[in-house]
Amino acid sequence: MKRALSSLFLAEALSRALSFFIIIYVSRVLGATELGYWSYALAINAFLIIATNLGLDVYAMVEATKDIAKREKLYINTITIKMLLTFVALGLLWSLYNLIEIKVLLLITTLLVADLLSSITPVWYYQVAEDFKTIATIKITQAISYFLLAILLLWWQKSIIMLAVAYLGAYLVSMLIYGRAIFKRIDFSSIEPHHWHKILKVSLYLGGALFLNQIYTNTDKIMIAHMLGVTYNGYYEAGYKLYAFVPVIFSIIWTVFAPKVAKEKIYFTKFAVLIVSTALFIAAIFYIKKEFLIIKLYGTSFIPTVELMNYFALSIAALGLSYIATSPLALFEKNKEWFWIVFCSFLLNISLNYLLIPTMQLKGAVLATVAAESMTALLGLKILYKAYKERE
Repeated sequence: MKRALSSLFLAEALSRALSFFIIIYVSRVLGATELGYWSYALAINAFLIIATNLGLDVYAMVEATKDIAKREKLYINTITIKMLLTFVALGLLWSLYNLIEIKVLLLITTLLVADLLSSITPVWYYQVAEDFKTIATIKITQAISYFLLAILLLWWQKSIIMLAVAYLGAYLVSMLIYGRAIFKRIDFSSIEPHHWHKILKVSLYLGGALFLNQIYTNTDKIMIAHMLGVTYNGYYEAGYKLYAFVPVIFSIIWTVFAPKVAKEKIYFTKFAVLIVSTALFIAAIFYIKKEFLIIKLYGTSFIPTVELMNYFALSIAALGLSYIATSPLALFEKNKEWFWIVFCSFLLNISLNYLLIPTMQLKGAVLATVAAESMTALLGLKILYKAYKERE
């Protein structure tokens, strides 16, 4: 397990470091406004990705954990559903071209296609077989491809569109290298449209929970852009990019522990201790080194971001408890409960964003996230406690 965690952390660290370098480059060369466009497009795309995925990866992971022999069948059926949903999303998106700026439309379209390509080599496919080495290798390939393509394309043309094209290209490279091995094992006759309603019935709650989660983790960016302007969104995104490292680290830990947590309670304890200690450590760095992190990385033009870091540190602590409480719920088939937990947190978050952003500006957006994550943690821990009691 230590070796698996080490390889995944190394791969993710490289991936995030290279990606973060590109964001720093974009912020310095293109400025806060272009970075704001990128943040705005990512926020909208996050909603669309949930609509095109509908929790299918979580569903496939849970089902394949029960019986790994179903892995290839789950793969071909879930990816086919994703493909159809992506085409529908793209059609609906471009039907609104009169309402959305063309630059934003192009960014979102490119990101959606990139996400579809990423589904060719999904993490869950290797996760259930505990093939963490391949997961790490794929992440490293994507990271290096993205970095090289981004540098080359932004040198050729200084436009935020080029960053999206580099993102798409990285997933295309990964698909061409690693997707072939998967497709050699796939039997296309196992595509069963008549059984998709059974898959969607379960994944709908998962997708709904993930969709609402994306709303309350991205609504702040959209509301900031509309209430305060895209430049303020750029200031917020600079801090949020650092904050976004935290759930990624949590997800690496969960990738290793997920197949074992539902089987033995001791692994949940180890998982929880590791998440809490990691959250507290990172929160302390955010609080103590905030000036160094922002000014050294982004420059003095991002001074408004510095004062947000204390609030992001507080949010990290709440996020850790929230992640511990909700990550195992799908394994215990508590999909409906997970949906309603996220729904309550979503209502709280969007209400607080509406109330606090006009008066407290960027600080209000972070505090809304703290409150929502805290509610998620409290409700999730209650459900999780009952789930383990039912197993005893």
